[in-house]
Amino acid sequence: MNNKLIFPVFLILIVAGCSKIVQNSSTPTPAIPTHKPTPQPPETTFEVTFDKDENCIVTGPNKILTGDHLFSLNNQSERKVDIAVTHLIDGHTYQDLLYLQEAYGEPFVKVYWMSQPYYFTRDHKVWHYSLDEAGEHAILLLEHVHVGIWICQPIQVVEAE
Repeated sequence: MNNKLIFPVFLILIVAGCSKIVQNSSTPTPAIPTHKPTPQPPETTFEVTFDKDENCIVTGPNKILTGDHLFSLNNQSERKVDIAVTHLIDGHTYQDLLYLQEAYGEPFVKVYWMSQPYYFTRDHKVWHYSLDEAGEHAILLLEHVHVGIWICQPIQVVEAE
């Protein structure tokens, strides 16, 4: 009697096993993903320190490629300042910008050859910004309560290849 049970059990196992194989073979093989790496945010390019004596100290390169850059502010002063970047156009230079200011931190009239400064609000510690225009730029610190301006450092932005 054992022999009579072995054959049907064996047949059931074979049929069940084959049905699994058939089911698996009808399932489409997933395509190999054409995965593009997720762009990573850039590392901090510029650290701008505004020390207790109101000196603007920039750690970062003087020449960069167009593209995304991070700016961080280390404000050690008692003033509330924002980081701003302006593009100097029509052949004007950082030195021309310095000539506009009577004294360090004093406000001056915006001239036509300065693009509208791109502001980074003081509500954040790190700002992400795209510098898309090649040419000379300047990092500024702006204070709105007492309308102070600190001209920090020039940046030469060159076209990325």
